[in-house]
Amino acid sequence: MKHPERVGKYEISRVLGQGGMGTVYEARDSVINRKVALKMMLTGLAENPDLRERFMREAQAAGGLRHRNIVTVYDFDVDEEGRPYIAMEFIEGTDLERVIQNREPHPIAWKLGVIRQLCEGLAFAHRAGIVHRDVKPANIRVSPDGEVKIMDFGIARLQSSNLTKSGLVLGSAHYMAPEQINGLRADHRSDLFSVGAIGYELLAGRKPFEADSLTAVLFKVTHERPDADALPKSEYSPGLEQAILKALATSPDERYQTLDAMDEDLERVEREAMSRPQRSEPPTDPVEAMRKRVEHKMAEGRREIAEARAEGQLQKALALCQKLLEMQPDDAEVQREAEEIKTTIQDREVEQLVTMADSYLAEGDRALAERIAARAERMAPESPRYLALRARLDALADVGTAATLLEAAGEHLVHGNLQEARAAAEEALSVEPGNAAAREILERVSKVLAVRDKAAPAMVVESDLSAPEPVPPTPAPSAASSEEVFFDEGAPASSPTPIPVAVAPDPEGDQPSLPPPPMPPAPEPPAFVAPPPERAAPITTAAPVVVAPPPAPPVLPPLPVAAPMSEAHVAPAPPRRPAPPTPRDPILAPVVPAAPPLVVTPTATPTPAPAAPAAAPAVTAPPGDRKAEAAALATQAMNHFVASANAKARKAAERALEIDPTNKKAKDLLKILALG
Repeated sequence: MKHPERVGKYEISRVLGQGGMGTVYEARDSVINRKVALKMMLTGLAENPDLRERFMREAQAAGGLRHRNIVTVYDFDVDEEGRPYIAMEFIEGTDLERVIQNREPHPIAWKLGVIRQLCEGLAFAHRAGIVHRDVKPANIRVSPDGEVKIMDFGIARLQSSNLTKSGLVLGSAHYMAPEQINGLRADHRSDLFSVGAIGYELLAGRKPFEADSLTAVLFKVTHERPDADALPKSEYSPGLEQAILKALATSPDERYQTLDAMDEDLERVEREAMSRPQRSEPPTDPVEAMRKRVEHKMAEGRREIAEARAEGQLQKALALCQKLLEMQPDDAEVQREAEEIKTTIQDREVEQLVTMADSYLAEGDRALAERIAARAERMAPESPRYLALRARLDALADVGTAATLLEAAGEHLVHGNLQEARAAAEEALSVEPGNAAAREILERVSKVLAVRDKAAPAMVVESDLSAPEPVPPTPAPSAASSEEVFFDEGAPASSPTPIPVAVAPDPEGDQPSLPPPPMPPAPEPPAFVAPPPERAAPITTAAPVVVAPPPAPPVLPPLPVAAPMSEAHVAPAPPRRPAPPTPRDPILAPVVPAAPPLVVTPTATPTPAPAAPAAAPAVTAPPGDRKAEAAALATQAMNHFVASANAKARKAAERALEIDPTNKKAKDLLKILALG
């Protein structure tokens, strides 16, 4: 955003702060050479005529306030672009919010003086008919000499003027009165509640209503009372604590009815403390006093860290460690404890991530499990829990790859492509060395190929012989041999019969095709000794191809092919008639002696595998389907989470649970986000 260099007669020096309503600049009045704080409304709000009119009217009302504890408004005008602005008193010093955050060691008397000045300034505004309605430490300026200045009357009053219709949030949750949270009309007693909340935080060093989420804070403000034991005992006890707790009453009728009344009580407490006899203490060395204060704060901080760790509030414990290290950066004990807490937080989050990934893995959502594992790897790549998860995911990936390769090997066997089947089986074993099905396919196919390669030199093709004699048709295989594949390595070595190819009758009753007539006998080759027969287990194939055996071969036990390796089954192809062998395929040419035949018989009546159910079409949830909306939000939250956008992930998950409190994905995600 580009900031202006000049607004009217004011020369802009720098940006002091930005908020939801506007931007505050340090500027100088070029006419009278005076430093001012210039507050300018945002362009979007300035375009609304109603907001502009109310802003002007209420800025004029705030400009009429003249009190030592209220910032003076000098001017109101509109710049060249139509944006209204307020020029006000520039206060040197610091915000009360920073004083509280830095835990500056101010005495109780100084803090009581700040509370009383707040009462006096706001009481003056209330008598003029103006209610601030956004009193908080960030809107209170404290000068170096301890003088309090209340700021933001103009904008705050504008926010109180029914601006909820424009979607603006009123006030700050920790300092808002219950009636403001409940949407009721707020009056001067709402400012009184805010003064009580600031006084409590100033004295106790913590907010009166602390919680992990905005919703929990709002609930505590409207339903619970602050812890009185957190207020320290001092020479102003118990009157000071009683005044603060009365201002924080949930019901406006139970609070002080005016800030003047509260200020009178605080003045009485101050007088009573001064009238008590004071103990005389010897003067102390300032350096020694500071050292003792630091030691006291370090001891108190260590105690709070131990309590937070015992209660499982690791983030709070880590924040306390960081505060102690700001005071004593070289404290080795606190450094060690901070590292232990960080490691514990990280281990817990990784554990939650691994558990979540395993649950989605069990549900079959491996893609989401992989994304969650990637988040765990970014956090702790050397974590044993993550490494175990990574091993499980890799093993599943290998099993899937091996299953795909085995399925391909089966397809090659169906079509008689033995070389390709062997290559697929070898690749499957390289991915999953312990796969028994792949090993058995490889061994059996290799033996068949080895026998065929030995028989290849003995092949003789006589192209100039006389026409062959007709050969009787080969009988169809019996039903008893259905669904079996035989690798017959025991065929007689002296048989000159070439490998015949026959197809079993198809279901319609067609006669099997006859193989091509054999070539005339070739000259007697050298004696060939066939390997001894082996019995093999059956190989079941997804789509059988039928090759009939030569007459009276020895029958061996069937050899199994691995069952389908994946969920996607290939439906068996219908029986086919074999094409005539080509001269380039020596295994189908006349050979002497014949190579051991490959015997494959089809099922008697091949039944196509049931078709996989079609994927369900994407269903768009109707507007009333709240569970579908919650599921979409939970998925969106998970996407933000794996991208390390935790704030967006938390917001989407909380929204999903508001719609559907039973959404598991959103619940799991919020558990992990609660650790970080």
